[in-house]
Amino acid sequence: MMNSTNFRICFVVLSLAAGGFSGCASTTSNFVPIGGETFAAKSADYPIDVFQNTATPDRAYTEIAEVFTSMEATHLIKRSMQEGLETLKVLTREAGGDGIINITEKGARHLETQQVIISGTAIRYNE
Repeated sequence: MMNSTNFRICFVVLSLAAGGFSGCASTTSNFVPIGGETFAAKSADYPIDVFQNTATPDRAYTEIAEVFTSMEATHLIKRSMQEGLETLKVLTREAGGDGIINITEKGARHLETQQVIISGTAIRYNE
């Protein structure tokens, strides 16, 4: 029979082992409005245009927010640019935007931990 002290020790050891095998990962995402004006959020299925590299829309637009996601992972949990772009699309919808320009990806590694920051500028078409 296991007493409560032994149970606690086993629980702690198993918890640490499970954390070590599964890896740790965190994500922080947000948007910051530009120019003080805010807009109503778009629906969750609203299509967001993504302009990679130096591409920009061929119609007039206004920059409305800076969007970013910071993803942290270990060697067991990988993060991708596509995953980051999906998060930026969600943030752009929340900011009331139609598309994303000026997308950048920056990364850093410390021991087993990788940090990837993907950012961009949410835009709204001038219609």
